[in-house]
Amino acid sequence: MRLIFCFVLTISAIIAHGQSVQDVMNAIGSGDVATIAKYMQDPIDVCIKDQQQNLAKTTAIAQIKKFYTDNPPKGYKLLHKGANNAKSAQFYIGSLAAGGINYRVHLLTKMDAGQLVIMEIRYDKE
Repeated sequence: MRLIFCFVLTISAIIAHGQSVQDVMNAIGSGDVATIAKYMQDPIDVCIKDQQQNLAKTTAIAQIKKFYTDNPPKGYKLLHKGANNAKSAQFYIGSLAAGGINYRVHLLTKMDAGQLVIMEIRYDKE
């Protein structure tokens, strides 16, 4: 019985992680800052157009909102994903068409208590 419970719990965490990642990818492509913010750690590393900063979550949200206001998104495509050797952190790299420019978007994430947490987000011109 205990083994079944552990199996169900593990499967639930894997499904939740996959859905969380998909939520974030969709949010990046649509400029849905509220959904991105839901997964951000506080503070968070943010880099927008070569301006790298470690910011309080509220300040980071404001900067990302401004980015999307200045650069309305047209589409996003996930290009690469992977994990560090210990699998304690995952990365996602995609291409965002926004404001007539293509941006390379980098996310560095981890799982914390079964929840996806964004530790770093970068928007770099391609």
